[in-house]
Amino acid sequence: MMSLRYHVVSLAAIFVALGIGILLGAAMSGDEGLAGQQRALIERLDADFYRLSQDRDALAQELEAARKYVEESVPYVVRGSLLGKTVGIVAVSGVGASDLDSVKRVCEIAGARVGAVVDLASGALSNANDGQLIVWTQAILSSDIDRIGSLASQGIAKVTMAEDCRFNALVALCGPAEAAESRFVEALSATAKGASIPFVVGWTRTAALKARSETAGAMPGSQFEKGPPSAEVYGVGTASGNAALALALAGARGTYGQPPAPLALPAREGK
Repeated sequence: MMSLRYHVVSLAAIFVALGIGILLGAAMSGDEGLAGQQRALIERLDADFYRLSQDRDALAQELEAARKYVEESVPYVVRGSLLGKTVGIVAVSGVGASDLDSVKRVCEIAGARVGAVVDLASGALSNANDGQLIVWTQAILSSDIDRIGSLASQGIAKVTMAEDCRFNALVALCGPAEAAESRFVEALSATAKGASIPFVVGWTRTAALKARSETAGAMPGSQFEKGPPSAEVYGVGTASGNAALALALAGARGTYGQPPAPLALPAREGK
């Protein structure tokens, strides 16, 4: 919808510039016949601009209806897919509060218990060495409230955790990742794999847009070569991305969600 708006504004600017040029040309030439033709041309341009404006408004309404349809469809798509799951959520970088809340909500709609939310502090990973990353990821995967709580006491993360829970699914939420964040997610993936826990990396809409521009529509290769996750989902925080995330946490493998992901949703078990 934003690109359409810019397109219409650009066309309007062209029409205005063309009209000014035509009027100036007519004024300089003094030719009434030419001036009449030019006025008729300007009227046609005005009519075309009005039609484009009407088309824009109609498309905006269609997009809004499609957005509402997707949002209202999510519970029907994901309901029951995470029954019996206890999900741990790790917000790694570039994740807003609204995105985080929407991911928690879709996990609960899908039937999961959100056992813990670990929101890493900005810059916490910048100077961490490999040994520290392993210790921190092992603390998270331990499901031990004291070990996970120690991340908060060290100023590494804000932690919200329920008593007596053990994760059997884990998601790392990421904006456009820097090297330090990628190393942490690789370590988290390796630790989850060792514990046989489904691990999904969820990329925010901003990260999806960045990946889309970099890959130019090509199938993205995972940047986590040493420790690839079970699945990657692009566009978390949006209705479509969150639906894909919930289904991926059920144990799917692959890349899903918004472009540049090749598939919108993983297949549900038994489907």
